Amino acid sequence: MTPPYRMMVGNSWTDAEFQGVNVHSGSLANLLNALMVDVPGAKFTWDFKSGAWDGKASLFIVETETTQQGLDWAYIKFPTGLFPLVFDAAKRWYRRSGILVDNRWIPQVTLNPCTVPLRDYQFGAVSAALQTNNELGWWPRAVLHVATGGGKTEMAVAIYQMHMVPTMFLVHRKDLLYQAKERFEKYGIQVGIIGDGKFDPFQPGVTISTMQSIISAVKIGGDPTKHHLLQQLIMDTRQVFFDEAHLLASTIDKGNTFVTIASSFKNAYARWGLTGTPFMRSAYDNMLLMGATGELACSITNEQLIEAGHLSQPTVIMRRVPGTLKLKFEGSYKSTKAGAKYWRDVEDKGIKFNDPRNEIICQEVQKGPHPCLVLVKTIDQANHIQLTMRRLFNSQLTLITGDATAFERRNVVSRLRDGSLSMVMATTIFDEGIDIPELLKVILASGGKSQVKLLQRIGRGLRKADGKSTVEIIDFSDTHHAMLKRHADERRAVWREQGFTILEQ
Repeated sequence: MTPPYRMMVGNSWTDAEFQGVNVHSGSLANLLNALMVDVPGAKFTWDFKSGAWDGKASLFIVETETTQQGLDWAYIKFPTGLFPLVFDAAKRWYRRSGILVDNRWIPQVTLNPCTVPLRDYQFGAVSAALQTNNELGWWPRAVLHVATGGGKTEMAVAIYQMHMVPTMFLVHRKDLLYQAKERFEKYGIQVGIIGDGKFDPFQPGVTISTMQSIISAVKIGGDPTKHHLLQQLIMDTRQVFFDEAHLLASTIDKGNTFVTIASSFKNAYARWGLTGTPFMRSAYDNMLLMGATGELACSITNEQLIEAGHLSQPTVIMRRVPGTLKLKFEGSYKSTKAGAKYWRDVEDKGIKFNDPRNEIICQEVQKGPHPCLVLVKTIDQANHIQLTMRRLFNSQLTLITGDATAFERRNVVSRLRDGSLSMVMATTIFDEGIDIPELLKVILASGGKSQVKLLQRIGRGLRKADGKSTVEIIDFSDTHHAMLKRHADERRAVWREQGFTILEQ
């Protein structure tokens, strides 16, 4: 009897053949029904509005064929991180075994001891990740969910020490290059760096690289020598870490870019996603993340780390913004363009250039405790807060934006930590990956409702330092407009879900 399916599993992509399915009859959709998900933004497309598309998709490349014997076959290609889901779906559909071909070429591996002093939860997570097995045997790929301040980089160092093969550690910002470098070198591991104008890879050990550098390697152009060396380095890599891996589940355009990066590591059988906010987006975006790395291997939350005494206890103060914002909606409610313009007006007048709201921000900065960090969304919002600060207190805040060099960012962080700088305002460049344990106050000035961004931002202040046990988080109860109030209510729900103390003022 012909096997009902065959899967050829590679490090980046898996090719599969399924018997007796036909994409036109819908049986293929039934086979992979659990893996068909809603595409974010689909409802705004013409195909969806006209009824030509149901708004669902998967990450599968599908072709079908009918043989001379009348058998229908489907040929499917999908990111290997989804193999466990597809394999389980095939078993349920056919109720008998097919053929599995493992093309990952994993060598015989004996895991080494590590010297990193891991906490109990870190050791448990690392052990679980490295000991995962499935129908193909050893399966060294997973997402490690570790809340900000939980030591995910130390866990990556431990994984490398236990599995010392040619490794790349990918970051998405230049300043994070040096932060990761310091962590690895702290434990005596020599590393190379690619990014921020530097091209100093280290083989066969660890090379830390920006994702932008990898993007340049898979494109044509630039220095041909460096291009060739980087491509060779990528091909020689056997283990890859994705720092802030939730970016693999970003918007579709970015997500596809990052998936392209993940796919370029054709010989990397070990893949680890490190993030404090995994699987918090749409089902489609979450599938991007799982496909590039793997399933969730552990979940270490803020609440667990606070209860264990590893993070500071936060108190969220929701400041009520006075007044009422009255704006007239112009245009058709069915018009996406009109809706976007209306939201921009609400955001500008209700948040960015709202004098009473910005006065509260400046008063909170002045009041302390210090050091204090103000997080804004845009430079024009920061400039308006600066004007308000000068008007009220004849002072201004040190401002860090995306135009700052890695050296300038590190200098500001260093000064906040040693006490020579007490107040800083930053755009989204400080949302992720910046370690300032000494912070006593974080002001979230930009509103919004994204759970991912909220948890990333407050991570700047949750880390512990000598003499610090608590941190103030200033948020806003934006009741002056219905849309802003809904966003504030969603943020409040996140704080409750995290178990934080909330004070209404």
